[in-house]
Amino acid sequence: MCFINVKELKSLRTKTLLFFSQGPYFGKLLPDSHIIEYPLELSIFIRELRKLDITDFPVICYDNDNLKIASLAFWIFESLGYSVYLLYGNISTFTDLGEKLQDTSKGDLPQSQILMEIDINKLPNVKTYDSVVFDLSQPLYKAIGTEFNHQTVKKYLYDNNIPEDFDGFVLSGQYSGLIGALLKYLGNNSNKIFLGEWKDIDFNRRVSSKPETFYSAIGSVYYDAEDVLTDEEPQKNEVNNTETKRPETPELTKTEGSFIEDKANPYSTPLMIAKLSIPPEKNDNDIQGYHCKCQVI
Repeated sequence: MCFINVKELKSLRTKTLLFFSQGPYFGKLLPDSHIIEYPLELSIFIRELRKLDITDFPVICYDNDNLKIASLAFWIFESLGYSVYLLYGNISTFTDLGEKLQDTSKGDLPQSQILMEIDINKLPNVKTYDSVVFDLSQPLYKAIGTEFNHQTVKKYLYDNNIPEDFDGFVLSGQYSGLIGALLKYLGNNSNKIFLGEWKDIDFNRRVSSKPETFYSAIGSVYYDAEDVLTDEEPQKNEVNNTETKRPETPELTKTEGSFIEDKANPYSTPLMIAKLSIPPEKNDNDIQGYHCKCQVI
């Protein structure tokens, strides 16, 4: 179970309660909550959570924004191997339930000098062509209310054209964290969540003459890649003596109840792939690949 309600918090002997805010927050909180501000860049957010030295588990994530930020944190903590829950509700609903709130946070959590390792089987660091984007037309609390259970979650997904048995896919887009958590709550545990733009570089990258860019590795997939920018003359294919061309980006097809994200989506940028057709006698240093601006974390 990846969700917990506020009444169940009292049964937990130990926990780390984290409230996530979009910028500074000066309102009321549940007692013993730590405030973590979302820094607007996902790669920085991931890095900051990897640095936390948490000793009391489970980690309980909540926010005041339809669990939009808290659900991102949930999947990051999941990929770090933490015991973690999403707290259903917001400050208004906690007040309506008669919960005691306070004005100050518990302070900053200690940080480690060693970054926790991410399991990219749970949180992929590159987007794939078969990823699926769903939209949410209704706020979670407004639609479900206080009766959060399997039946109300199934109805919420149905009303938003999301199959309740959707499993084994890569979810992306601005609602991927929340939708993935709701599907996980129903027992669909094989979905992967691509939250946005982040990339661990695991090869020796080549320096590019273009500002703040580097060359991609051959055959790898990059998010937030630039169009091919030619510093030198186009590479010649020795087999047929023609110029090496960048591959066509395959057209993404829509699945029922989904839409393909566009540039207006804050979690979306163009997806490009590096050159895949390389003569056997050539190596990575012979082909430049794509100029990329992926964030290294």
